[in-house]
Amino acid sequence: MIYGRILFPSSKLCTFESSKRLLEQPNFELQNIYRSLEVIAKESDFIQSQLYKTV
Repeated sequence: MIYGRILFPSSKLCTFESSKRLLEQPNFELQNIYRSLEVIAKESDFIQSQLYKTV
Protein backbone atom coordinates (compact mmCIF):
# COMPACT_ATOMS: atom_id res chain seq x y z
CA MET A 1 0.00 0.00 0.00
CA ILE A 2 2.85 2.36 0.76
CA TYR A 3 4.33 1.96 -2.72
CA GLY A 4 0.93 2.48 -4.28
CA ARG A 5 0.36 5.70 -2.36
CA ILE A 6 3.80 6.99 -3.37
CA LEU A 7 3.54 6.05 -7.04
CA PHE A 8 -0.13 6.92 -7.52
CA PRO A 9 -1.30 9.30 -4.76
CA SER A 10 -4.98 8.72 -4.07
CA SER A 11 -7.33 7.69 -1.29
CA LYS A 12 -6.82 4.54 0.72
CA LEU A 13 -9.90 3.03 -0.91
CA CYS A 14 -8.68 3.80 -4.43
CA THR A 15 -5.20 2.45 -3.63
CA PHE A 16 -6.73 -0.74 -2.24
CA GLU A 17 -8.96 -1.18 -5.31
CA SER A 18 -6.04 -0.62 -7.70
CA SER A 19 -3.92 -3.15 -5.79
CA LYS A 20 -6.21 -5.88 -7.12
CA ARG A 21 -4.63 -5.36 -10.55
CA LEU A 22 -1.12 -6.10 -9.29
CA LEU A 23 0.74 -9.27 -10.03
CA GLU A 24 0.84 -10.21 -6.35
CA GLN A 25 -2.65 -9.84 -4.92
CA PRO A 26 -3.06 -8.47 -1.39
CA ASN A 27 -4.19 -11.00 1.20
CA PHE A 28 -6.09 -8.49 3.34
CA GLU A 29 -9.32 -6.53 3.14
CA LEU A 30 -9.98 -2.81 3.22
CA GLN A 31 -11.30 -3.00 6.79
CA ASN A 32 -7.89 -4.39 7.84
CA ILE A 33 -6.21 -1.25 6.52
CA TYR A 34 -8.55 1.06 8.41
CA ARG A 35 -8.18 -0.99 11.60
CA SER A 36 -4.39 -0.87 11.40
CA LEU A 37 -4.51 2.90 10.95
CA GLU A 38 -6.55 3.20 14.16
CA VAL A 39 -3.94 1.19 16.06
CA ILE A 40 -1.08 3.22 14.59
CA ALA A 41 -2.84 6.48 15.46
CA LYS A 42 -3.26 5.39 19.09
CA GLU A 43 0.42 4.42 19.32
CA SER A 44 1.75 7.33 17.27
CA ASP A 45 3.58 9.07 20.13
CA PHE A 46 5.28 5.84 21.20
CA ILE A 47 6.26 4.95 17.64
CA GLN A 48 7.75 8.38 17.02
CA SER A 49 9.67 8.40 20.29
CA GLN A 50 11.18 5.00 19.47
CA LEU A 51 12.12 6.13 15.97
CA TYR A 52 13.85 9.26 17.28
CA LYS A 53 15.80 7.21 19.83
CA THR A 54 17.32 5.08 17.09
CA VAL A 55 18.34 8.01 14.87
